[in-house]
Amino acid sequence: MAASKMYMIDMLQLQRDVQGSSIAIALQTSRDDADLLQAFAEGLVFLHANTKPTVSSRVAERLLETIPEEHLPFLQSAWDGLTTGPAEATNVIRLGDRESRSA
Repeated sequence: MAASKMYMIDMLQLQRDVQGSSIAIALQTSRDDADLLQAFAEGLVFLHANTKPTVSSRVAERLLETIPEEHLPFLQSAWDGLTTGPAEATNVIRLGDRESRSA
């Protein structure tokens, strides 16, 4: 998790954006895996909306390679929600309540 966290923080800081910095802080201060996963998902949404598709895809691929296996379904679902679906998608990941994420 530490490698995934450091990588995403670096990618967000490269954007030099207030929102990206805010998400990086959320990553740094996450208290548990659920908070960390939420911040990863927010980071993917931010990068998808603010970078070229090739950049956000590369970051997502790297994150999915480094994240512990038990968290893959959550992040894969979050990424798939950004990259597939109707054309009018708003680039918002719909996340369930905390209990369903940790189940």
